[in-house]
Amino acid sequence: MSEFVGWHRAVLLAACGMALALCSCVSTRPANVNASVRRVSGIDRQIILDTAEVVLLDREYLINERDDRAGMLRTKPIEGAGAAGDRQSAPLHRRGRTRRIVDVILNEDGNGVRIHCKVVVQEQDTQSMRLMSREQSGHEPYSDTPIDRDAATTDEQNTYWQTVRRDRLAERELLAELLTRLGVPIDETALP
Repeated sequence: MSEFVGWHRAVLLAACGMALALCSCVSTRPANVNASVRRVSGIDRQIILDTAEVVLLDREYLINERDDRAGMLRTKPIEGAGAAGDRQSAPLHRRGRTRRIVDVILNEDGNGVRIHCKVVVQEQDTQSMRLMSREQSGHEPYSDTPIDRDAATTDEQNTYWQTVRRDRLAERELLAELLTRLGVPIDETALP
């Protein structure tokens, strides 16, 4: 019996050693950055965050959340044309309204500050979600109670927004304006 336990113990130690070796090979750099990114050096992170907020406010975005410690800004959703000069304001599928949300995240590394800018485009898709939920529930339309028909909630609570894409053009324009206001030449901020 002791030979059997010793064999299992050896297999368990080998498995733990392989898991440890795999974990140590993980890169600290994200494999897939889902935002437009630029790097600046020689400028304080707080100044970059303050300037990013001014750029967003000038483009008619309202700040929903700001975390100085994390270096993060998130705007309130802005419907319709979005920021001034937005060229992609038409609904994507001609079904409903669209809105945009901007996230700006600053990460410090050994070479300066990385500025991540992500603009998410969402489309209102409430009606299709209602139809899908009724189809999946299997209820007859006449057997629904008022609470089943959203009578106890507000329209805002019942509105469903589906993320449909990123607006990479808006991301690049916001970053370009931010870098211009910081006095940084845009060509010097490209990542390797």
